[in-house]
Amino acid sequence: MKDFGFRLLVLWYRLLGATPTQAEWRARQARQRTAETQRAIGAAVERNADRRYTCVCGRLLVAGDQRCPGCGRRQLLPFGVRRALRTLGLVVPEAVPGSGLMLILMAAGFVIELKLSGGNFMQPLGAPGTSIDLGASLAELTNGPQPWRAFTYTLLHANLFHILFNTMALVQIGPLVERRFGTGRFLFGWLVGGAAAVIVPPAFGFGRIGPTVGASGAVFALMGMALVRGHLDGDTRGRFIRDVMVRWVLYSTVFGLAIGGVAHSAHFGGLAAGALLAWVVPPPDDVPARRAIGPWLCALALAGMIASLGAFVRWRAAGAPQPDELDWRLSDEWAEVRARQSGLESALDEEGRALARRGRDGTLDDAFLAEVRAYLHARPYGTGRALVDLLKRDASFEVDRRLEMLRAEREMLARQRGY
Repeated sequence: MKDFGFRLLVLWYRLLGATPTQAEWRARQARQRTAETQRAIGAAVERNADRRYTCVCGRLLVAGDQRCPGCGRRQLLPFGVRRALRTLGLVVPEAVPGSGLMLILMAAGFVIELKLSGGNFMQPLGAPGTSIDLGASLAELTNGPQPWRAFTYTLLHANLFHILFNTMALVQIGPLVERRFGTGRFLFGWLVGGAAAVIVPPAFGFGRIGPTVGASGAVFALMGMALVRGHLDGDTRGRFIRDVMVRWVLYSTVFGLAIGGVAHSAHFGGLAAGALLAWVVPPPDDVPARRAIGPWLCALALAGMIASLGAFVRWRAAGAPQPDELDWRLSDEWAEVRARQSGLESALDEEGRALARRGRDGTLDDAFLAEVRAYLHARPYGTGRALVDLLKRDASFEVDRRLEMLRAEREMLARQRGY
C-alpha cells in the first residue's frame, strides 16, 4: 500500500512536469514531511497529557504547584486553563498566559464589532460614528469624561489586515517580553503603554483628528520594553533582541507610511511609554523585592482592564448617550449612524424623545419651537439635528423653514465654540 501511494505521488509530480528523477525525489520529500508531521502530532498529544509545565523563568513545575521554587512567582493560572491553551494550539506557549489573554480579547473584540456594527471583514467599523459607539479612542473623550476608551480601543481594528498584522506582531513579540519581564509586568505594560499611546500625544498637540482603533500602541510599548531591556542587559542575547526590536519599529513605521491612515503619534507614544517602563519596572530576576511587585502589577492591570470594560458595558446599557465634547461634525455623523441603525429616536435622550412625541401629536407653535431652540443649544449638534429631522416629517412649510433656521443657528454656534 505504501508503494502504491508512493507511485501515485511520483505520477502526480510527473503530471506537473517533473522529470522521472525529480518526481521520485519530490515524492520522497513529501513522504518524509508527512512522517515528520505525524511525529509532531503524536508528540503534541503526548505533551498535552503531561501534567508538567514550565514557569515563565523556565523552571519545570507540576500541576498543583502554587509557587515556583526557582523565581518565587505565584502560579495564578489554573492548570486546566494552561492545558486548554496547550490544546487549542501551539502558537502561544502555555508559559505566557498574558499573551494568550490579549490575543483572545483582540479576537473577541473583532467579533463583537462585526456583530454590533453590521460591517464586514474588510470594513467592520464603517463610519467614525460607529467606531466611537463601539469604544474607539477620541482625544476629547479619552482625555476627558471617558478614560476607559484608553483600553477598549486596543480591542477594535479597522479591518481584517489590521488585526492580522497586530496579531502577528503580538505572537512574535509578546512571549519574548513576557518571559523576560513576567506576566504581571507584561499586562501592566500593555495597559499603560496602550493608554499612553492615545493620552500623551494629544496633550502635546500631536495625534490624529478623529477616532483611533487598534492594538498597535500597546504592541509598540512591548517593543520599547524589549528594546531598552535588551540594551541594558548588554549580553549577546540582549543586543540581538534590541536589534530585532529596532527592525520591528523601522519596518512597521515604513509600512504605515506606505499604506497611510496610521496613527504614528500613538505608535511612538506607546514606544516611549514602554521604554520608560523598562526602567521603572525592570524584570524581577533574582531580586526578592522585584519579585514581590509582579503579582501586584498583574492585579492592577487586570483591575484596570475589567474596570474599563465594565464602564463601556454600563455606557452601552444606558443607551450609549452622545457626549457633549464631540466635534460638531462627529456629533452629526454619530447621530446619522444611530439613525441609520436604529431610527432617529435612538440618537435622542429622554427629553428629546418627549419633544418629538409632542411635535408629532400637537401643533408646532411658537412656545414649542422656543423649547426646541433651548434643547438644540443645550445638546450636541448631532442630537439636535436628529430632533429637527423628526419634527420636520409632519411639519408645514413655514414651520419646516423655521426648524431649518434653528438647526443652522445651532451649527454656527457649534463652529464658533470649536466643536
